[in-house]
Amino acid sequence: RGCDLIFRSSQLANSIYVLDLSGKKLVVVETTKDGRAVTDMATNEDLDIDESVKTVINIDKPNRLVNLTKGNAPEQRSVSETEKRSLISQCSELRPAKYEVLQEPGGMTFQIQPSLEGNN
Repeated sequence: RGCDLIFRSSQLANSIYVLDLSGKKLVVVETTKDGRAVTDMATNEDLDIDESVKTVINIDKPNRLVNLTKGNAPEQRSVSETEKRSLISQCSELRPAKYEVLQEPGGMTFQIQPSLEGNN
């Protein structure tokens, strides 16, 4: 929908690569000042976190990376063309995964989960 994103996630960290944005698109990342999640992705409900520790990162240009690591402040940096080509190459080498994207009509928040159908 007007942007190319790559997500890398582990138990301790999440990396969000914004590789392309068309028009006046904006990618909004909500987190805390120490890299914690603000939404329970299983229920899509806000977690009970004090507003004073929440932070919002607005990405309005391509080739950006946001690193969210538990216990650390969010980091944002540029992605080089070499790194971008490497990421795309790594993604295209992997067997396609079957995922469903859940999003309410007109909603700004979405959830990605493994598809229950067709996984072999």
